[in-house]
Amino acid sequence: MNKPTNERHATGSTAAASAHGINTVFDYEKVSTVSPQEFALLLSTFDPDRFTKSDQFDIQRVELLLDIKPGVLAGENMYLESYKCQSCGKQLAFSDFVYTAIKDAGHHKSFVVHTLIGAKMIRNKHRPVRCSNCDTVSDKPLNYWINNYQCCNSGNI
Repeated sequence: MNKPTNERHATGSTAAASAHGINTVFDYEKVSTVSPQEFALLLSTFDPDRFTKSDQFDIQRVELLLDIKPGVLAGENMYLESYKCQSCGKQLAFSDFVYTAIKDAGHHKSFVVHTLIGAKMIRNKHRPVRCSNCDTVSDKPLNYWINNYQCCNSGNI
């Protein structure tokens, strides 16, 4: 007798993950980290006027996208460089960044969760972000920041 499968659990193996279009190259254990000094230096140039800070609704949307319990990310400071979608006019937010990580980069939701709330200090490159409203990709790479995961353009966020 065949057991019913739950698609979320079916992606546990590399073969199943590949079949579902999930990028298995990214393993949180293999993600590079930066020193606290380097991370702090980047934050010292942070200009909040250049960014959209996620409100509670956007944070809840991130939790829904990642299939995590409501409230897990409550109180987190999530920022995405200010940018209005060229097609529909939506102000992009951190949830669009997460949507892009899942849809375009093929990151597994558990990898994204671990990256956002894990203990590593991660500095990554800026990247184009897809509007979750109309699926249009930004015409330029955008910077982002959350507690221990950030990106910068020219060393200045």
